[in-house]
Amino acid sequence: MHLPHFTLSSVLLLTSFGISNLGFASTNQTEDATQIRPTWLRDIALSPDGQKIAFTYAGQIWLVPAQGGDAVALTESGVYSETPIWSPDSQSIAFTADRYGLGDVFILSIQGGESRRLTYHGAKDIPYAFSADGQQLYFSSRRLGDDKANANVKQGSFMAQLYSVPAAGGREQRVLPIAVSDLAISPSHSDILYTNQPSDEQPWRKGAVSDATRDIWQWSPLTGKHTQITTFRGEDRNPVWSADGSSMYYLSEQAGSFNVWQQRFDGSEPVQITDHQKLPVRFLSASLQGDLAYGFDGEIWRLKAGAKQPEKVAVSIRRSTMPDGRHNVNFNLEATEMVVAPNAAEVAIVARGDVYVVSLLSGLTQRVTDTSEAERDVSFSSDGYRLIYASEREGSWNLYQSYVNDSGKSFSSSLDIVEEPVLMTEQDVIQPLYSPNLKRVAYRENRNTLKVYDIEQDKTYTLLDAHAIYSYFDKDLSYQWSPDSEYLVTRDRAMWNSDIQLLKFDVSEAPINLSQSGFSEFAPQFSADGQWVYWLTDAQSLRGIDDIAVQYDVHGVALNREAKFNFKKTEEQLWFDDKIASEKNLEPSQNPPAELTAVENKGLKQRTIRLTPTSLNLIFKHLTHDNQALIVAYQSGDSVQISEINLRNGEVTVLFSRLSEDAALLAMASDDESLLIMGEHGIESLNVVTGESKFVRYEAKANFDFRAEIAYLFEHVWRLTQTKFYDPQMHGVDWKQHGDLYRKHLSSIRTYSDFAELLSEMVGELNASHTGAFFMAGDSSWEEPASLGLYYDDRYRGKGIRVKSLLPGGPADAYQSPIKAGAIIYSVNGKEISDQQDIYPFLNFTQGKLTRLSVLVPGAEKAQNFTLVPISLAEESELLYEQWVEQRRALVEKLSDGRLGYVHLAAMDAASFEQMQNDMFGLEKDKLGLVVDVRFNAGGWLHDQVMEILSGTRHSILQTRDGYVVSSFPERRWAKPSIMLANADSYSDGSIVPYFYQREGLGKLVGERVPGTGTAVIWEKQQEPGLIYGVPQLGIKDEQGRWFENQEIIPDILVYNDPESVVAGEDRQLAAAVEALLLEISSK
Repeated sequence: MHLPHFTLSSVLLLTSFGISNLGFASTNQTEDATQIRPTWLRDIALSPDGQKIAFTYAGQIWLVPAQGGDAVALTESGVYSETPIWSPDSQSIAFTADRYGLGDVFILSIQGGESRRLTYHGAKDIPYAFSADGQQLYFSSRRLGDDKANANVKQGSFMAQLYSVPAAGGREQRVLPIAVSDLAISPSHSDILYTNQPSDEQPWRKGAVSDATRDIWQWSPLTGKHTQITTFRGEDRNPVWSADGSSMYYLSEQAGSFNVWQQRFDGSEPVQITDHQKLPVRFLSASLQGDLAYGFDGEIWRLKAGAKQPEKVAVSIRRSTMPDGRHNVNFNLEATEMVVAPNAAEVAIVARGDVYVVSLLSGLTQRVTDTSEAERDVSFSSDGYRLIYASEREGSWNLYQSYVNDSGKSFSSSLDIVEEPVLMTEQDVIQPLYSPNLKRVAYRENRNTLKVYDIEQDKTYTLLDAHAIYSYFDKDLSYQWSPDSEYLVTRDRAMWNSDIQLLKFDVSEAPINLSQSGFSEFAPQFSADGQWVYWLTDAQSLRGIDDIAVQYDVHGVALNREAKFNFKKTEEQLWFDDKIASEKNLEPSQNPPAELTAVENKGLKQRTIRLTPTSLNLIFKHLTHDNQALIVAYQSGDSVQISEINLRNGEVTVLFSRLSEDAALLAMASDDESLLIMGEHGIESLNVVTGESKFVRYEAKANFDFRAEIAYLFEHVWRLTQTKFYDPQMHGVDWKQHGDLYRKHLSSIRTYSDFAELLSEMVGELNASHTGAFFMAGDSSWEEPASLGLYYDDRYRGKGIRVKSLLPGGPADAYQSPIKAGAIIYSVNGKEISDQQDIYPFLNFTQGKLTRLSVLVPGAEKAQNFTLVPISLAEESELLYEQWVEQRRALVEKLSDGRLGYVHLAAMDAASFEQMQNDMFGLEKDKLGLVVDVRFNAGGWLHDQVMEILSGTRHSILQTRDGYVVSSFPERRWAKPSIMLANADSYSDGSIVPYFYQREGLGKLVGERVPGTGTAVIWEKQQEPGLIYGVPQLGIKDEQGRWFENQEIIPDILVYNDPESVVAGEDRQLAAAVEALLLEISSK
């Protein structure tokens, strides 16, 4: 159910709302009047009169006397509120709350009462400051912005810009079309201090020295002049004015850790004010009298005007309800694994890190494990009475098994399930797999070593070590036992360049390379009789323009000549075999099972067969027990197709089709006929022979403990970082010490959003790119914003909204659309827009739907009705990016008199590379030179391809007898001069490409210094599925053996797009690149 549309009428926030999807721990409704002294207090804001301090704790805004004492909650739990900002009279607070979406600005009186909503756009709005008279509120938001000053645009997201809104409510107005991260109004009310934001690097990273770090600027709204105040190349941020306006206080890393510094405006050197160590000072604020307040180590500190040393502010909280303890939940939608029992109609699943077994007959669900730690990699023993799995307990991943202890019972019906350890070590051991004879367990040690533990002999064998195998993420490496328990089959090396290896369990035989391929071979399986191995390969795959496979095939190899002979039998031979079998009372078309897997090393290539007639986007494969058919599931648009491939005649029969959300996990039962499919609504059992379907509903219930889960998740990501971070020296950081420094705050964490910020602060200590945690909050009650693809004239006053310009390709830019610059939209679907309202709330829930507008066209006497279909904000963002590119191209065309071409790479991915080639060899093919723009590039993995396409040297032509040049060689490589543009927000592979371009001498590099962010990251989804944590696990080294990370690429021509040029709609960097390339061409 959706909430009704809201206007500027007051919205009551001091009410409890549903919190299941908002990132809060659920609340036990029991009285708890215990006084606590919390930590992890954030967003510290000292009131202008110096009497009170507002702060954020547990997703609420709190108020405490400046000298300390009992804090009072101003906002209720259940809605995440943050970033409190004081009005000049110290009587009201503005803040952000996610009541209706990602975050809107609200205002409330500190005396209590209703909170009024001020902003209605679908973007997250963050308040920064009130105007000096308290009439306006400045806030930052990522939106469409200004149609002129858009020199900074990033595909897939909007750049943050500064806006204002009346504190009493009303229309919003653009103030500055540049990204700022905080704001302070001078005591004289004439000037504004702000912190710039040159990059989208995570805000809690520490220690960086590059052009991506922030600086403090001074802006005079009267003159439009912007002056850079700080020049330290590390982080300077969060300025506040001194009481007399002659200086500013701010946070800086000049002396190592963030501390408070003072900078006078007379040009003297900055002075350090505080001297906190090890951890950063955050959230600086000031009173009109010159008192300072800030956060350090999760607590509030105050430095009174004239005092030499700061003092800690003691804060106490009394709450009648505390979000602690267990509560009942259902994790049906959080299943991540499913395996089928070999002896019973049941499956084991893993949901939210616990193991459950579900009866396929009744849906009866038995919880096998009940821990806050994660269990995963579950599998059944061959007799079906044991489950083995990995669990991260006692400081490492270890192996455990659970077994049925009551005779004759299955897991789903057992009342006595016993768990016991199988293998406990200080190393991480994961992905256990029992051998069919139950005598051995295969597993991975420290992710990149494959071992076998012989239970009877209490002996361990290493099959492949870390020099032979690499796993990028834990699910990319699979292996399987042969039916006779003598061999394992797996892949080697990294997944993108791997072969299939057959390994003797006791290493008594040398490994056998079954695939002998130069492509990617992975996910091997044995046939039921152990005489075949089949796997996925990209050898014949359809590849994207970036040469990366987008589909796969199944290859199979007969391990011996007899298996190949049986596979190639004709229909007549099969008929004769069936006749013989019937005379011996055997099943028709079944050879007697082989006792041992017979391996003949010679002739493997000749016995390797492509089993799929065409490449597919495969997600599941199963070779039937008779080796005559292959069941496959593959992605096809928004659905999953399940087909049977007859391996004798190649015929493909589509068996079923399911929506993707209804086919998340697939597994084949031991009867070789029942395909189990898990989706959002339960488990479906499909008989691939008869077509019959049975749907099984289950309930993975749990008594959930938020406190225990975040305690575990903290240890998990701390260890993940320790074991995966690309630099074993951890960038010189004492990782254990920092784990201790942040761990102590866990007792004060009440929401996943706060938990994500704590993790980001901790991993930010490493001073590395690709780090941080984020929580993807969401709720079905949130509004659904939409866009007309219009720039609005925010200077217009009157009923309706006046159009400033149209976004090319947007809904309003349509055939016969009356909407043009100057048009006024008076109503949306019959609802009139007053002179105090923005259009945004009227467009909620209209995306993709016919929407009626009342529009007054310039020159017309009265409004007319017109219908169009609004788009999403994501689609609007894409159109904005396309407009930005076309504006850059037009500027290059103008500045070069048509001699130069322009391409932009938004990311190092297939779509961007395709667009690059399309523009290079299409629109720009006849130009004398090419400007290659990688500013704001979001990264990917495309450096080799980009370097290749830009490194052509013309050596010959293809010409007709009449002299017409049909083509030149190389055909698909640019063989004319080029120049590259990059900036501080050229990220990841977007920083590697400028480095290679400059190193290879392909042309000049223009723009800003590019921070070295060349690492490969693992973004790991946690047990809480909305919580994502990232750590870089692979690093690039240059030819001198230096890590590429944190090495700056210095451009040949250093030029910045300063704030004033951006406001004016200029692009100084692009102009400099055009000038330099024209000079190079004219000199040849």
